[in-house]
Amino acid sequence: MEKKKFLSIGGLLLCTLFWSINVALARSYTSEIPPLILSLIRWCGAFMILLPFTYKDLKPVLDYFYRNPFQLLILSLFSITLYNTLQYFASVTTQSININLMITLNPPITILLALIINRVRYTLRGTIGMLLALLGTVNILVQGEWSNLFKVNFVPGDLIMLVAVICWGIYSVMLNKYSIKLKPLPLYTAIIFMGTLFLLIIHFIVGDESNYSFKVDHLPIYIYLWIFPSILSNIFWFQGVKEIGASSASLFLYTMPVYGTIIGIYILGESFRQFHLIGGLFILVGFILNFINGNSWKRFFSKK
Repeated sequence: MEKKKFLSIGGLLLCTLFWSINVALARSYTSEIPPLILSLIRWCGAFMILLPFTYKDLKPVLDYFYRNPFQLLILSLFSITLYNTLQYFASVTTQSININLMITLNPPITILLALIINRVRYTLRGTIGMLLALLGTVNILVQGEWSNLFKVNFVPGDLIMLVAVICWGIYSVMLNKYSIKLKPLPLYTAIIFMGTLFLLIIHFIVGDESNYSFKVDHLPIYIYLWIFPSILSNIFWFQGVKEIGASSASLFLYTMPVYGTIIGIYILGESFRQFHLIGGLFILVGFILNFINGNSWKRFFSKK
């Protein structure tokens, strides 16, 4: 197995850990910081941190943008602008545990999108694993009462999060499809810049949230958001998608319910109930079906 793929796996595990903490922070502070403002501060800060290290290498990215403007616009819109901001809006009305479990819908969505857009086929064993994980996630959403599906009485935040994970699936598949041969950091800096511009436009259209006043005790939160889920996680995701493909990388999102449940219970004081356990077990079995198998490992570590 190549060293790069080992590093990609470690990076993806850290990536989902950082994102899980981001979900917990969003759940804790969206009552104090409006979601759109939180997203703007997050990405403006990440851009300002990256720019001094990447500005000398931005010319190839600009040249690429002039030749393929829609590619970078699509990547920035579905990742920076939509996914992360919708996640913050979702956290206003739902628990961090549920947000993390909704994110586990991303693998089947990504695999479906990869089949439609990139014509990438998936194994029967992998598909069964996806379905089991999907059942586990739905079991959480309906709180163990499947009759709730017919009542369509979901928490608004869960539906917002569903739209968010679809956006992330589109981003991941298109990132793999475009396979842009540029340095990751300058490319990511440009994506953040364009995504933040979209956020500013939305901010001016939706309304003014300027009643928010900066507090010094919020600074550690922003520093964490700038460095870990914004910069490091997305660099790790870039590399993971490049090395093992969008579908396989998306499977690492199954670790988020584990991280999220621990954070939600031991840090946020949220309750752990039987339907969380049952849903989590289904997700775990789905993960095992995808990876703990000779053929699956061969497929997983083969170049996409």
